[in-house]
Amino acid sequence: MTDPQKAKLGVTDPISLAPPTIKDAKLTKSLEETLHEFKLFESAEEIQKREEVLGRLNVLIREWVQSISAKRVSQFYHPHVVLLILFFVQ
Repeated sequence: MTDPQKAKLGVTDPISLAPPTIKDAKLTKSLEETLHEFKLFESAEEIQKREEVLGRLNVLIREWVQSISAKRVSQFYHPHVVLLILFFVQ
């Protein structure tokens, strides 16, 4: 099994592997409070709606990719080949 301390999770190495400091926690809390004051967080309903829309978009794109690949590269077409779309959801 891969050591989690040595696993690479992105394109570049992390700036630091150290855990957050007390100062980091205070700054994070301050940032979150400011974001809430300016109403920059989504409500539960907005999150649900966004996830529904992204889900429908994902289905449409997958169907489109399968349709195009079946027409243009039929010798390589396989119904289980799909496009992977990653949505970053909080």
